[in-house]
Amino acid sequence: VATCTNGKLHFEDLDPHRFEDLVYDILFRNKSWNIIENWGKSGSDGGVDIYCEDSTGQKWFCQCKRYKSISLKQTKSVVDKIINGNKNTNDCIILLVVACDISKTTSEEFKKYSKDKGFKDAEIWSSIRLEAELYNKHTDLIEKYFGYSNNKGEKEKRIIDSVKMRKEVESKLINNDILQNPQYWQKIIKD
Repeated sequence: VATCTNGKLHFEDLDPHRFEDLVYDILFRNKSWNIIENWGKSGSDGGVDIYCEDSTGQKWFCQCKRYKSISLKQTKSVVDKIINGNKNTNDCIILLVVACDISKTTSEEFKKYSKDKGFKDAEIWSSIRLEAELYNKHTDLIEKYFGYSNNKGEKEKRIIDSVKMRKEVESKLINNDILQNPQYWQKIIKD
């Protein structure tokens, strides 16, 4: 049985603003937002790279960290910075998106700390979640941000189209009087 293995996507190789753009693109596609704004590029973002409001009016604060690793202390610092940089974070959702793997303990403690600080809910997306989103839902973004296409469907389509074209050409040649006349066979074989 043949298998195909794709290498791990290197989110840490993206420029920090391009990493934010990638997360923005994924968020934009995943939910119907009333508001989705990229605040991170302006600099004075109050700890919020992407601000969203969904169709119910639920506010989301998203922070993107393109780190090779992240500690519990760093995740708590993200929460504190968002609280200190924004007027009202109570009953909001915090989403931390990181370019690395994250431990179960850090994930659970980040969620607990966020809720203790007044957030309605907290999510953390690691590199594994990002890869799953890209490979399963947004393969075009792999090409956009990493410069290569992993679209198996497109490759299969080109192969199928090529086979169809060959069959069509063969069919036309077989039905053509040229192939039915033996004196032309030698000329076709030589050419």
